[in-house]
Formats: sequence, C-alpha cells, structure tokens
Amino acid sequence: MKKCNVCRCHVKNEEKYCHNCGADLTSQPLNVDNIPTKRKIQFNRKTKILCIILSLAILIPSISAIVYRSKYTIIDVSDYIGVTFSGRNGYGNVEAFFIPEDEFRALLRNKSRNVSEKWSDWVDVGEIVKLDVDRNSHLSNGDKVTVSLSFTRSCSTLDFKEMGIILRNTEKTFKVSGLENYVTLDLREYAAVEFAGKNGNGYAGLYLLEPEKFYRDLWDAAGVYVPDDYSVFDDPEYVNDYGGTEASDIFAHFEPDLSKSRNLSNGEKIKINLDEDFYLQHGIKFLPESLEYTVSGLE
Repeated sequence: MKKCNVCRCHVKNEEKYCHNCGADLTSQPLNVDNIPTKRKIQFNRKTKILCIILSLAILIPSISAIVYRSKYTIIDVSDYIGVTFSGRNGYGNVEAFFIPEDEFRALLRNKSRNVSEKWSDWVDVGEIVKLDVDRNSHLSNGDKVTVSLSFTRSCSTLDFKEMGIILRNTEKTFKVSGLENYVTLDLREYAAVEFAGKNGNGYAGLYLLEPEKFYRDLWDAAGVYVPDDYSVFDDPEYVNDYGGTEASDIFAHFEPDLSKSRNLSNGEKIKINLDEDFYLQHGIKFLPESLEYTVSGLE
C-alpha cells in the first residue's frame, strides 16, 4: 500500500489513479513514507571494547615488528653459504665457503653496533665466523652434507644479538653432485712379475714394462695434464683437476710391494700391495685380479 500525495488516501500499489480524488499517481513523486528505513546497528559497550581489543591485537605486533627491525639487522646466513665438490664418485670431497667471502665478513663488521660485553679485547667481528661440514670425504653423488656456521672463539649467535645482529638459518644442506666415476686400469698391461730360483726357495721381482706410458695413463686418469715433451722422471708439478694432487704425487705414491718375494713355492699366491685408497681418491681403480699372481716356473 501507498498514499496519494494529494488527498493522503491509501491506494494500492498497482493503481494508476487515486480512487478517492482521481489524481494521477504515476506523476507523483515517491512517498517517503513508503521507503523502508534501514535498521541501525546498535553497539553496546562490550562490542566496542571487543573492537578495540581486536584493533590493538593487529596493531601491536605490527608496531613491534617495525621496532624490532629497526633495532636489529637480520641476516639470513644460508644466503651466503656455498660449496664445491671435488674428487671422484665414492671418494669425493667438499669445501664450504662464504659467498662472496669478503662481502659477508664486511657485512658483519658494518652492522655490528658494538663488541659483545663478554669480550674485553678488540675483536674483528668479520673474522670470528667460519663454516663446518658434517662430512667432507668419501662422498658419493646423492649424498647430503650439512654446512653450519661456527666461530673461531667461544661465542654464539646470542653474542651477535648483543651487537645488533640476528643470525638466522645458520645451517644449510647440500646434495652431492657432479662427481665423475673412477677410471679402471689393468696393472698387467703396465707391469710384470717374474719368478726365479728353486721350488720352495724361489723369489719374485716386479718391474714396469713401459714406465713412461704407465705414468702418463695415471696422470690422464687422475685429471693431471703434463705436456708431452715433459719426462715422467723430471718430477713435474701440475695441478690435478679432481683434487689438487700434483703429477709428482701420482708418481711418488706408486711404490708397489710384493706381499711375499722370497722362499716361494709353485702354486703360492702373492699380491702386489700399493696405496689403493690414494688412487681411488684420485679416480683410479686397479683391477683386483691384476694385483694377484700365482707362483709358477720354479725348478
């Protein structure tokens, strides 16, 4: 129902003319009495208090975070940790370092407000940090190593907090990858064992067939480059791409020794002993069967 603006008589909504006075209802402005008023939301005292509490709950942490960040420099240490893997699969090594080294140490120096109260002497903040690795040898592809921040003197991350620095994520785990497999060599191609003497009182001797070729093949397998015009007996010193070993080290470590060389009898087995672990670390594996010989030919 609505009212006619002329005679204030109640008329139906669908009527176009007032049945009382005949006025044109379609040309009349909308009667404000017919507009439903919105219901006002009433806030009682408890509701107002609750709104205030919720507002403070949002504002206080935000303000605290701003104050906290202005008071401390937050450094994510994991962003500055890097590693390199070297060696061969199964005998790999890892080296951990800060990246970039100088920038990270300078950052600590520049952001530290003062030296920790527990230190009475002058301290270079940039030089008291170092990195430790939970395992750094005999690594294989797929292994995981964890690098963690440590210190060169008795201190902790709390001491850095006293200096205005928050150190976060001080550990980082890496997956070993990129290690090449070792090269297998058959020592029988390079060396021979000769037996002589009487059965029961025989003796054995080991000698290299082609020393020059043998050492060059060792260098190639270990990743050492030595110019062709450089003699193996000139004690060359070249860096090994897979572990830092020089060519002279490869040369010096080949000191084979027979497990037994005297009082031999036909049918006995003797073994060539050498530093297999050293060569495995540098990518070289000798066939096991090439290191064992059976005594024969004794009269």
